[in-house]
Amino acid sequence: MPPRTGRLTAVADQDSVEGTADVRRAFAATFASGLAELTDDDLTGGKLTLPLGVSAWMQQEDVEIGEARAAMFALRSAILETSSLDSDSEPIPLLARDPITSLLSLATYLHCLVARAAAHAATTRLSVVERALPAVNTRLRTSVG
Repeated sequence: MPPRTGRLTAVADQDSVEGTADVRRAFAATFASGLAELTDDDLTGGKLTLPLGVSAWMQQEDVEIGEARAAMFALRSAILETSSLDSDSEPIPLLARDPITSLLSLATYLHCLVARAAAHAATTRLSVVERALPAVNTRLRTSVG
């Protein structure tokens, strides 16, 4: 089969970009909802709640590590944008070289960010992520491609 060229390639590439954005938005929503249900106790004593949750949410939305990481960073930006936290003083998560370790580190950071945003606004974790999700969708719609 000859390689695609011209307009057909552009259409196929656009479909791929839109598909990637859809996958990232779906994962961001699933991840954020799951994250909102976790408690601080879920991260103590070597519990596997967060790692298993991240793995299950990635499987559920059929997302790769890079796509999941992009969605999680979009969630971080959206939480900072929609909360009353000072984004200038918020630490930037450090990522390990190993992709799985960095993904779990980012998930732990986001768990704590959601908790800080909820405490600062005297609201629930669920309210924080619900308020952030429209901004996540906007960010992912404009960042892919």
